[in-house]
Formats: sequence, structure tokens, C-alpha cells
Amino acid sequence: MAANLIYGIDNGRIYKSTNSGSTWTEIYPRGSTSGYWVEGNLSDDGTKIFVAAETQGVYYYNGSSWSTKKPGGVGAGVWRGAFINSDGTKLLASIASTSTNGHVWRSTDSGANWTELQPRGSSVNHNYFRPQMSDNGTYILLGEGGGRLWYSSNGGTSFTEQKPAGDADKNWADYIVSDDGQILFACIPGGRFYRSENAGSNWSEVQPAGNVNAGWVCIDASSDCNYVWAGCNGGRLYKSTDGGDSWSEVRPAGSNANKDWRNLTVSRDGSKVIVTN
Repeated sequence: MAANLIYGIDNGRIYKSTNSGSTWTEIYPRGSTSGYWVEGNLSDDGTKIFVAAETQGVYYYNGSSWSTKKPGGVGAGVWRGAFINSDGTKLLASIASTSTNGHVWRSTDSGANWTELQPRGSSVNHNYFRPQMSDNGTYILLGEGGGRLWYSSNGGTSFTEQKPAGDADKNWADYIVSDDGQILFACIPGGRFYRSENAGSNWSEVQPAGNVNAGWVCIDASSDCNYVWAGCNGGRLYKSTDGGDSWSEVRPAGSNANKDWRNLTVSRDGSKVIVTN
């Protein structure tokens, strides 16, 4: 993943680089049609791609061709998550609202078959944003917009509720899971940013921007969670090289100004980062 990057434009096209961003080529999940791209990820070797277009669906590239995936039989809707692991076999997809509203699915065979995940123990409709999973598919962290945060240590068979911000509904936006499932991060737009170092048994707040609420909308990390990045909507971009103990501000745009940081992706070894605003 260090050399392979993917970038999508809202109501536009999607592009891929295989040389760390030196050159880019357009790729065509929807043929020649633009899409409202909300999330896209690559396998480590760059040959497998999984992307979500907000109202059009989720698409998978197997190394030679694209196919439209319909987890749970759902096509159109408001798709909010498209996770792919390092070898391209394990996928997570989530939808925020359709006629049946808000579900999340998991595949272990590159999208051929899907299983609905049910954090609440039944097929309850909720808005799920950007679910995250460890590379081996064992550990999953996902949250609800206007709801709760959930963690699984058995591939989604069962979940336990996490309460970093107390026993209250929150707009959980983005998450990180280390490969061993021990280190977790979760953030709230207009709220706080939390970390667990023992698989959710305990949580503490991390404060990249200081002791203030911030518009946290995008976070990512290396596979061991030593290198962590976090971006704010209407704020700044931060990085940590010690697992979130200390933070420094970075300014890719080159100016001392707030930006609307929307998405970021960190390579598994932490050496490459792509951010958008």
C-alpha cells in the first residue's frame, strides 16, 4: 500500500497511482459515469480495490474487472463505508439510509457472499459510518450516527457496546483498529477523540488540538497504531508517532489556516499518507 494510492472526487471521477502519487490514471468503477465517492481502499499490492459511491452503490475490482456489489440485496442508498483488508479478501460495507435504512455487512470471499452484522443483536436500522476491521477480519469497530459504538473480537459474530463518551448517543464518525485488536480509536465530529489500549476495556481521551471539542471526521493509523493521523472539519491536521501520546500539527496546504479535512489514508507501515480537503 505504500506506493499504491486511490483518490475520488465528489460528483466526479476516481484516480489511482502506483508510484506514490508521481503519476495518476483514471479508473472506471461505473464506466464513464461520475460518482459521489465517499470512501475507497486498496489491497496492499494495489490490485484489489473496493469503493463506495454515496448514492450509487459499492464496487469491487478483482485485478481485471469491476463488479457492482449488493450486500443484503441493496443497491442504491447512502453508502458510507468500504473497507478492504491487505489481500483483498475481507470487506466491510455500510449504508446510512435506504428504504430499509442503515445496515453493515461483512464478506470474507471478496464480496461473493455477505453476512449482515448485528451489533444490537437483531437487524435494527441505524446509520453506520466507515466500519473498520483488523487485517485478519477478527476485530471490528463500528459506530452509529446518533447512536452507539460497538466492538467485536470474533469477526462480527457478537458485539459489546463501548462507552468512551459515557452512556449516551453520539455521532460516531471514524475509527481505527490495530491488527492485534488491542488498540482502538474513535472520534466524534464536534466532540472528542478517544483511545483504548486494552481492546475496549478502558478508554481515555486524546487531545491533538488541546482540551477542546473539534470537528473530528477522519482518522487512520499504521497497522500497529504507532503512527496515527487525525483531521478536523473546519480545523487542523495532526499526527502522532507514539501511538497518540503526543501530537504535532502538519500543514500539507502550507498555510496557518483551518481547513475542511475530509479523508485520510495511512499505509500499513505508516510511511505514506494521503489526505484530502
